Amino acid sequence: MPALTFDLTIRTPSSARWAILHDQAQVGSVDMHVEQQRARATIVVAASLDDAALDEIIEAFDEQMIPDEFRRDVRLTVWRGESLGTFAPAG
Repeated sequence: MPALTFDLTIRTPSSARWAILHDQAQVGSVDMHVEQQRARATIVVAASLDDAALDEIIEAFDEQMIPDEFRRDVRLTVWRGESLGTFAPAG
């Protein structure tokens, strides 16, 4: 799965979200929240990605995006499915 990149879409003091891009097409997203010496991340990928592609995303995220100071206490949750869209509440 060449040309895998993470594009920062939002950052707060304790969290961030990245779009996962493969050849400039979004194939998923990552939300990471940090607190003290802990990091928790949720990776959401397209249902069409196979296990090998998912393994590459997890490995790339681990190597490129997790700061060394959080490496001892990192937990990743992975979801695979389809996007139903982006919605805003009426009103």
